[in-house]
Amino acid sequence: MKVEKRKVGSHRLAGAALMVVVAALLGCCVPSCGSGSQPSVACKNCETAPGKISCVPVNDPGYGCGSQSCVPCVVPNAATAVCRPDGTCGVGACFPGFADCDQNSSNGCEVDIATGPNHC
Repeated sequence: MKVEKRKVGSHRLAGAALMVVVAALLGCCVPSCGSGSQPSVACKNCETAPGKISCVPVNDPGYGCGSQSCVPCVVPNAATAVCRPDGTCGVGACFPGFADCDQNSSNGCEVDIATGPNHC
């Protein structure tokens, strides 16, 4: 196998081309968030590992909902969180024994259905 020597600039182009392919496969930004290109899915740059900034969809509750925050959604007594169409965090599913009766994500799954007197 012959290894071809190239200038540093061509490596950057090859790396950029690879990023476009990976981003397209992941359904995120093409070529990356904040590059001025049209994203295939709205996305934002968030730290996904210490020192690693990656493009993540704005509707990923693991990185907050909406275009600004990268803080994960935390919904009280919820087993899972979801992103609502308005860009806020919401209840995906409650932990067993809890219910979201008022549909208010700020208090999450607020009713303890095992012991609480107020059930939905």
